Amino acid sequence: MELKVRDKFPHIQDYKAFKVPTTLDPKNILKDQLGIAFFDPSGQCISVTGLQVPGVLDDIFSYLGPLGVIFSNEIVSLCLWAPTAQDVRALIYNGPSGGEPLEIVKPNESNGVWSVNGPRSWEGCYYVYEVSV
Repeated sequence: MELKVRDKFPHIQDYKAFKVPTTLDPKNILKDQLGIAFFDPSGQCISVTGLQVPGVLDDIFSYLGPLGVIFSNEIVSLCLWAPTAQDVRALIYNGPSGGEPLEIVKPNESNGVWSVNGPRSWEGCYYVYEVSV
């Protein structure tokens, strides 16, 4: 039996639940700003609101692998779960004070996880993500 969203998340039980048409790809639309517009019978927009998407990110973009910095013998991997991101860059710094980054890299995205492998010399460095959502 399919669990209804309002049963799964009782704090939104008084909200209107919508179904996404099967012609839309939820992975793509979740990367954009979502909203609902209400129109009166004459076609005049009377209200606009955002959408609550409880649980949908976890349901669609579930990931059980490692996140953060992962060290191996030869490489340092950076992994970030950011399923709604349109673009991500990782800036690698020598120290905590910022300044010019040693390197700026663009992770690859797969099912909401952005990851990049770098040289072992990244060990001990600082990093920050620039995320466009």
